[in-house]
Amino acid sequence: MHSQDSRVGVADNRVLMKLTLENLSSHLKGRLAPLYLLTGDEALLVAEAGDAIRARARADGFTEREVHFIERAADW
Repeated sequence: MHSQDSRVGVADNRVLMKLTLENLSSHLKGRLAPLYLLTGDEALLVAEAGDAIRARARADGFTEREVHFIERAADW
């Protein structure tokens, strides 16, 4: 992989990407991924990223979503 490649791994022939707020907008112009995991130290930035993804999904006709919260005390 090239250093500018945003792929961080491959699982079952699916490319995993690490997106940042800087490249999320351009990513959302293409095909949506089947799953997004949002993490970060800044709650407002995480919320804004989620809002952008949901807006794009609604524009494509998606009406449902699932939200899962993992807490530190989770028993894996």
